[in-house]
Amino acid sequence: PVQDDSHFLTVCRYVEANAVRAGLARRAEQWMWGGLYARARRGKPFALADWSVDRPRNWTAAVNEALDEEILERLRTSVNRGRPWGQEQWIQHTAKRLGLTFTLRNPGRPRKPTKKGRNE
Repeated sequence: PVQDDSHFLTVCRYVEANAVRAGLARRAEQWMWGGLYARARRGKPFALADWSVDRPRNWTAAVNEALDEEILERLRTSVNRGRPWGQEQWIQHTAKRLGLTFTLRNPGRPRKPTKKGRNE
């Protein structure tokens, strides 16, 4: 789940810039297997679904601008754990409502307490 249009566009920027971050292209629109490439060259690509929100006029520039490292880390955590994406309070509420609270915890089994009652 994604909170709103602004957060949706952040996720889309993240996805469309993957080839640039991986060093496969200098600019996102140059990666021929990417959505930005297809949209730039063919108008409406047949294999891509329409978005529920309009792209900003400066979309290509926005995609090619690096995401803030903190946002990038939070997005990666959200993607890797299947965690809702949005503001922290919304994430907590949505995870609880949808039974996704396990996505908020660190992976793995909780450690057993030591004799002194502390976790190691």
